[in-house]
Amino acid sequence: MHVHTLIIGAGPGGLACAKILAERGIDTLVLERKRTIGPKVCAGGITWSGLISRVPEALAEKTFPEQYIKTPFQSTCIKEQTPIIATVNRERLGQYMAQLAMTAGAVLRTGMMVRSISEKSALVQDRTTGKQFTIHFDYLVGADGSSSLVRRYLGMTSEQLGIGINYQIPGNISKMEWHLDNHLFGNGYAWIFPHSETLSIGAYADRKTMGPGKLKASLITWAARQGFSLEKHPAKAEYINYDFKGWNFGHTFLAGDAAGLASGLTGEGIYP
Repeated sequence: MHVHTLIIGAGPGGLACAKILAERGIDTLVLERKRTIGPKVCAGGITWSGLISRVPEALAEKTFPEQYIKTPFQSTCIKEQTPIIATVNRERLGQYMAQLAMTAGAVLRTGMMVRSISEKSALVQDRTTGKQFTIHFDYLVGADGSSSLVRRYLGMTSEQLGIGINYQIPGNISKMEWHLDNHLFGNGYAWIFPHSETLSIGAYADRKTMGPGKLKASLITWAARQGFSLEKHPAKAEYINYDFKGWNFGHTFLAGDAAGLASGLTGEGIYP
């Protein structure tokens, strides 16, 4: 099998790339290792001035013209006329972007694990059948997240990493809150992001200042003080790569977290 451009990873970066290429008549194939496009360890907050202004308002679960920021010593509220941040369901966002890419002419295949990459070819395994096959390409785009195989194929390490831990629990509140406490979260923060029927409660910190075990313990302690018991809920965690070392490598490109485009300060990666 041969394609002009092979994109590995069907997150926002890979799907946006696929749509743009397919609209220009380029033969584009997207491979996603998960069986469903969209699910991701993510608080689901999107800045209003960024991506949210480019997708249908129906995708926004809640919008927030006010942001509450708190420390152990003080608190403040930032207010704007228009929403500053909206929350979205990552699966719905992924399905929406996938449909745009497919409508433009891109081909998407899920449940496909890329085992190895060599010059102009990739060895792929179908996770359902176990069968392996080779795809030949002219161009390769690595949009395969913070642990990108394409990035490793290019010989790049990732030293600048953040850690994000998220709990999605039932709840319905109106305020979006950011909590800064250097004793608990180092130079990071904890958050409460309301969705339509759930709450995203989590924390982010630079890996150099705090390991995942300590961050999780601090998050559970802090959440209990806010009236949320997290022990009975499953935690999801992910590294966030902000170690940018370039995106254009001849016939190979990097996008999104694979390129290290996330913000090291906040961990935000969808818009970048």
